[in-house]
Amino acid sequence: MAIGYPDLVAVANTSMNQTGQAIEAIAILMAVYLTISLLIALFMNWYNGRACAWSSDERRSKQSGRAFPAHAGRACTPVRGRGIVGWMRANLFGSVANTVITIVVLALLVWLIPGLVSWLITDAVWGRSRSRLVMPPGGRAPRAVVAEKFRVMTFGTYPFDEQWRGGLVVIILSLLLILSALKWFWN
Repeated sequence: MAIGYPDLVAVANTSMNQTGQAIEAIAILMAVYLTISLLIALFMNWYNGRACAWSSDERRSKQSGRAFPAHAGRACTPVRGRGIVGWMRANLFGSVANTVITIVVLALLVWLIPGLVSWLITDAVWGRSRSRLVMPPGGRAPRAVVAEKFRVMTFGTYPFDEQWRGGLVVIILSLLLILSALKWFWN
C-alpha cells in the first residue's frame, strides 16, 4: 500500500483538478483505505481465531499423550463470551460520551450513505454507455472516468512498456500472501 500511495494520490489530484470536487475525491480515497484496512482486519481476526483453535487442539493432544509441534504451547488471546451485544454495550454505549458519539456518528452515516451510494453506484457511469449521458453542445458524450483512466489508476505514471512488471509484482505478492497463510509452509 505504501508503494501505491503516491500514484493513488496522483489519481485523486487529477480527479480533483478536472472535476473540482475535492471533498468527494478525498472521501473516496478515505473509503478505499478504510475498506482495505477493514478487510485485512477481518481476515486477520478470522485467521487468528483459526490458529488459536488449532493451537488449543494441539494442547489437548499434548494432554492426551500424542505428538505435537513445539509452537503449540503459545497462549491465545482470550476470547470473551459476551457476544456482539456485550461488546456494543461495553464499547459503544459504555458511558454517556460514548453513547452520544455513537448516536451522532450513526445519524451522520444515515445522512451520508444514501447520497454516496447514489453518487458512487446507482448514478455512476461505469462503462462507455451513452444511453444515460446528456450530450454536451459539441455532440461528444463524456466518458466514464474508470473506463478511461483504468491504466492510470492501476499503474500510475509507470511507463506503458514496463507495466507488465507492476502486474507481475502484484501476482507474486498475492501468491506469497496465499502461501504464507498455509500451515504447510510454517516450518
